[in-house]
Amino acid sequence: MELGDWTRWDSALALALLSWRRRGAELAALAEPLDLECDLAARELSRSPIPEALIHEEVRHELRERASDPVARALAEWVDTFWLEDVLYKSRFELAVAWGLPREVRGRSQAISVRGLRREVVGGRHVKVRERAADELGEWLQVLTEPAERHLERRFDRERSVPFSCRSLAVHEVAEGSELQPRAALTLAERWLQTTDGLASAMNASEWHETLHLSLAPGARDGWPVRPSARWIRSVFAREDWTRGLPLGPLKVPPPIGATSYARALGSFGMRVFEACRPRSLPLAVHQHPMSLRKHQYRSLFASIVAEESFAVRVLGLSKGAARDHRRALAAAFLTSSRVDAWRVVMQDAARESFGVARERQGELAERVLGGGASPDFFAVFPTLRPGDGAAFCGLFAGAEARRALVERHDEDWYRNPRALAELRDEAGRAPPVEGVELATLERTAALLSGSFEDALG
Repeated sequence: MELGDWTRWDSALALALLSWRRRGAELAALAEPLDLECDLAARELSRSPIPEALIHEEVRHELRERASDPVARALAEWVDTFWLEDVLYKSRFELAVAWGLPREVRGRSQAISVRGLRREVVGGRHVKVRERAADELGEWLQVLTEPAERHLERRFDRERSVPFSCRSLAVHEVAEGSELQPRAALTLAERWLQTTDGLASAMNASEWHETLHLSLAPGARDGWPVRPSARWIRSVFAREDWTRGLPLGPLKVPPPIGATSYARALGSFGMRVFEACRPRSLPLAVHQHPMSLRKHQYRSLFASIVAEESFAVRVLGLSKGAARDHRRALAAAFLTSSRVDAWRVVMQDAARESFGVARERQGELAERVLGGGASPDFFAVFPTLRPGDGAAFCGLFAGAEARRALVERHDEDWYRNPRALAELRDEAGRAPPVEGVELATLERTAALLSGSFEDALG
């Protein structure tokens, strides 16, 4: 491909992104020992799926030289991000193996992975199951700590070679004038924790794993289908034809482990809608930055639907009183998960300073976010620190701001209003606004969201 043929380069980018996401799903599903010497599939899995031609140093250099061209500039940010992930792939693969490798645990009839233990800690059906898994997870921490720290150390070191806009805490659309605000996510995360500390302390369970269990909304049990199928997701919006013409592809929905599984399914659908709305005439690189706020805005907006009382009444068929209980359970779940996401952001910043500083912050924040019994030794393991944590966290408030505007124009059941859905499709099909989003706007929305949680939990 020749540089300057942006259509072909953008198509190559789209294919690389698809491959990268598939590989991420494969790594997250690792559940058996791998033989890298004899198993060709395992050997392939251990290699980065990113095409070398896309991230070659000459390509990166040439794209930077052409930064006056908006498409070249947007492509350069993607290529830098993919270069970084390619360099880090080996340590990421090793960490995924450590998470997924089954191990014998005393008292269990079958081996279980650390990922399986974490799943039981959060979603075990009985408190004794969650308590036992939490104890066992503590015993296996060392298995993950070393590869997790090694991966983080490599990431922080190699991130120095890419622009800040491609680093883990960047939020592409949050700007002050024409400049990216480098500490926007951290500022918002620290303020959110401070603002919601009182609510959380009154709501948190006595044990950290029980607070985590709240994030599944275990009290919201009524009205849900057996699982959130693609048909059910579309039925939430009353009109299935509003997605007509969008290349959404088949929707694969995993079995639920709590009420918020339905929120996650709707959130994933919202991101798919956002991406599918891009017209062919608009390059992917321009429509969506790798550290984009917009896709997370759609995720948050669509996920928030399940917390609406109108959803509980009109979609789940609950009575008014049951709908209020439903809203309370979902508010507790969303508040807990939002504070864990803020914790990720603060820990990312602390770990960049030093792992010693991070461990100190871990002890303080674990107690603050989850309550009693959370160990400082969980640093680099829980919460997991991921690229894009800054944009994902800020997306919560961008989604809340979008919801506020939609409710103002179309009432609380905006998601069943064809005009509101048409507006969303139109907005999702455009390039991001040049002026970006002001941090002050997200801070005002955070204050309103805190008030909404307080009202629901009161």
